[in-house]
Amino acid sequence: MSAREIATRLAQASGARIDAARHSLSMPPARPPLAANPPANGNFFFDPAAAPAMAALWKQTDPAAAASTIARAEQILTRRYPLLGYPEVDFGNPPDFQRDPVNNFRAPAVPFVSVPYLDFHAVGDHKVTWELSRHQHLVTLARAYLFTGDRRFADEAIAQFHHWCATNPYPLGVNWTSTLEVAFRILSWMWLDHLLAATPVSSPALRQEFAAHIGHGAWFIRRYLSTYFSPNTHLMGEAYALFAAGVVYRQFRDAPLWAAEGWRVVNEEAQKQIFADGFHFEQSTYYHVYSCDFFLHARMLASRNGLNTATLDAVIPRMATGLAAISQAGLTPRFGDDDGGRLFDPARNQTRHMLDPLATAAALYGKADWKALAAPNGVAGAPREETLWLLGAQGLANFNALPPAAPEPHSVLFPQSGYACLAQPAGLLVADAGPHGWGGAGHGHADALSVQLIACGQALLTDPGTGTYPFDTPARNRFRQTSAHSTLEIDGVGQAEPIGSFRWQTKPTVTVEHWNAGRRACVLIARHDGYLRLADPVVHRRTIVSLNDGSWLVHDHAAGQAAHSFRIHWQLGPAAEPVLRGSGWAIRYSSGQTLHIDAATQDESSSQQQAGWSWQTEPALWSPAYGAFEPALQLVYANASTPSAEVATLLSLGEHAPKLDLVGQGNSCSVYEWITGDGRHRVWIARQAGHWDFASLASDAAIIVASFNAQGSLMNLAVTAASQLTVNGRAVFKAATSIAWIEWSPGEPAPTPDWNPVPLAALA
Repeated sequence: MSAREIATRLAQASGARIDAARHSLSMPPARPPLAANPPANGNFFFDPAAAPAMAALWKQTDPAAAASTIARAEQILTRRYPLLGYPEVDFGNPPDFQRDPVNNFRAPAVPFVSVPYLDFHAVGDHKVTWELSRHQHLVTLARAYLFTGDRRFADEAIAQFHHWCATNPYPLGVNWTSTLEVAFRILSWMWLDHLLAATPVSSPALRQEFAAHIGHGAWFIRRYLSTYFSPNTHLMGEAYALFAAGVVYRQFRDAPLWAAEGWRVVNEEAQKQIFADGFHFEQSTYYHVYSCDFFLHARMLASRNGLNTATLDAVIPRMATGLAAISQAGLTPRFGDDDGGRLFDPARNQTRHMLDPLATAAALYGKADWKALAAPNGVAGAPREETLWLLGAQGLANFNALPPAAPEPHSVLFPQSGYACLAQPAGLLVADAGPHGWGGAGHGHADALSVQLIACGQALLTDPGTGTYPFDTPARNRFRQTSAHSTLEIDGVGQAEPIGSFRWQTKPTVTVEHWNAGRRACVLIARHDGYLRLADPVVHRRTIVSLNDGSWLVHDHAAGQAAHSFRIHWQLGPAAEPVLRGSGWAIRYSSGQTLHIDAATQDESSSQQQAGWSWQTEPALWSPAYGAFEPALQLVYANASTPSAEVATLLSLGEHAPKLDLVGQGNSCSVYEWITGDGRHRVWIARQAGHWDFASLASDAAIIVASFNAQGSLMNLAVTAASQLTVNGRAVFKAATSIAWIEWSPGEPAPTPDWNPVPLAALA
């Protein structure tokens, strides 16, 4: 630790103990002093006087969405709370805000410094307890009141606010143990204050109560800012709340300091936590969306108060571009942890809601392609209520004015985060070829080189989700271990070893060896070292070839000296119905999509009959949101005892089921082929660097992909990392150094100066 970190941690620890001592002596807690001559309060996202009209506009724009909010508010009135992935949770009447009713635990009412909130056996799942105390459900009640004029909703929101303040006095209880939770709570109170301010249920006295508790929350946040404890989304959310309290509630003496410090940290963290490629460093797509929410809200509030937003205006579009790329098939793949929380509406916490930020970003930056992807079904853009409240009626009009311009499928690698998008008109395969996660990788999963396949807005191969966080529950490791993801598992152990809920003892390093995205073919070659810790070390290399005919070839290679068990997992999406057909599977989905999976191994050409490789179906679980569990299936291709594995798996979409064949093996090279309705493809894959040959072809390429039409004529050739290629001893090209990528079709210009396509006719 640096001297500054030691000083900060000591100050926070001593502050917490001083606050506990004050309580034990029956002294009132410290409160932020008021300003002697306070200026007028700053601007919120909207003028409170406009809130009723804005609610009426939204109700007219999307009656179904407004009706859904009203229905949830009615449910809240019955004390049955929709919470995270739980459809209804009973906290009692009045609600016990220090209880986890899901696991039947209640946290002790002692000073927060003494609450063992990470001990499941002492407090249960603190995330369940915290979630209700974020008070976002009170904002839902306030919105329902504006939609209907029914005072029951507003009266319940105000009553629960008063009840919480009376039963959770500072510094007692689990709801003061996390600075981020205090930040969420005061943000909810700000929304509640401004949504109700111009209605008959509000009063100057009520607004003063809101302000007093918001000010105390800001005082707490500044004192216990997660500068070193959790300098990730925790710090980002806390800084945003500190900024919001300081810029809007200026009656406090320290408000200018809160606003300045919060805004400084927001801008600094935007540059620290977001990779140059636009993704959040936690290696979680859910946390990426979470972060995008924070920055959009902070940016709009800053703009409303005349601050320079240049830093966020550089970061947010990068984040939106990345989110759009991995979601171009209409759904966001879930890599890493799924937190279950959201900034504006906690009910919008499932995969189908992850594109919400694109709606606001599209309206803010005028991006029609983001609007198209922001749709619930990935076809035509639909606005979000959040966009209206953040940008006003003009923002909604800007969104609606954008033309429907669905982006063309495009393959792209994000080099820092490692997300590789292999896109085709039929669907999108996204591979995780990036780091395990930042720091202790608390929200990363052991999913190196795993893939997810999405088509027409449905996950065909998916991440299983998160389940829950407590380490003491079996779901925590079950959902984040290697065997829960579509990748290779060796000897029944994962690529990484967890320590507790949010740390890993070992983490794999992933290296992208080659990435090439051409007009008709795309190639990814990557490896990870997570299995070097085995007694007999093994490196897993995965090669993916994407072609524009609805097929993806996934080639796994892992070579050791001793016998190992190898299992290649394919985690199917929800509502999948697999049927074994010949050597592979046909999987039908509720969307009408059919995914075919066929495998070929290096032993098919020998008398060993695949040396024990076989398909298995295994029951699995899928978690659509935190705390929710649904049955799912895995397909597993396994071999119990062999020193090495080389398996190619063909994933293809459509009614036609192409069979993958191992044509044969040459010197350090394997050749695979499959036939489609329009022709056939042949792929040469080098097992190691250097010269290799097979039949008439010789090269030092990492990959060669040749596509032929139904008549057998060569239609396209793609070559990765080669300095020479010969067919029947005649050179097609020869270069002094390796050429990263060559893609050529007959009739096109020569890709290299000495290109001689004549010998290629023999490939057919």
